[in-house]
Amino acid sequence: MKQLAVLLVALFCAGTVHAQLGIRVGANTASVSAKVKEFHEVDTRSRAGYQLGVFYEKKLTERWSLVPEVQFSNQRMNMHIVESGVADGGYDANYRLRLRYLNVPIIARATVGWFYLEAGPQVGFLLDAKEKGTNTYGSFLGSYSTTYNRYATDTYRRADLGLVAGVGVNLPASFGLGVRGYTGLLSITEGKDTQYANYTGPLKNQVVQASLTYQLAAR
Repeated sequence: MKQLAVLLVALFCAGTVHAQLGIRVGANTASVSAKVKEFHEVDTRSRAGYQLGVFYEKKLTERWSLVPEVQFSNQRMNMHIVESGVADGGYDANYRLRLRYLNVPIIARATVGWFYLEAGPQVGFLLDAKEKGTNTYGSFLGSYSTTYNRYATDTYRRADLGLVAGVGVNLPASFGLGVRGYTGLLSITEGKDTQYANYTGPLKNQVVQASLTYQLAAR
């Protein structure tokens, strides 16, 4: 959270002429896309999360603007992973996964009337990850289960990279509403030896956000 505070202060101190600072708060649904490996089944279900951040809209022309942002994103999902191809009977993992990111999207925005379209790259820095669930392991003598509620930040890739696209509307009194979609380009697990409980194949973040924004007066 110290990194978030530093970046927020820096963004607020960076005002120039014809630029507007803004605040964003809203809800999200998060999941992961999986490239299923042989003998694996991966099912992910979204759970509600939230995001909050500040952005800085710099007008380039009457229609075009550049919108860098610093955003804290709390992403939650349910994971179900089955491995059926190991000699000792495989395993079945059911757990809740929470990922907290500090995201920095750099958005190009085109505004027409009250409405706008936006798109751009986003870099994310994993602040922490937490898993809570049950693993069931098979063996020749039967099966047994273990439960856990643990931080698992080291299990996941610390940096994420992807693309953002969205639409929005500017409302009276400096408020606005926006919807964004994010798709990750990097696997959050690639190169990590997570053994049984967590799938070791590619898993990429997929997030949909709905946000309320408020822009301060232009400087």
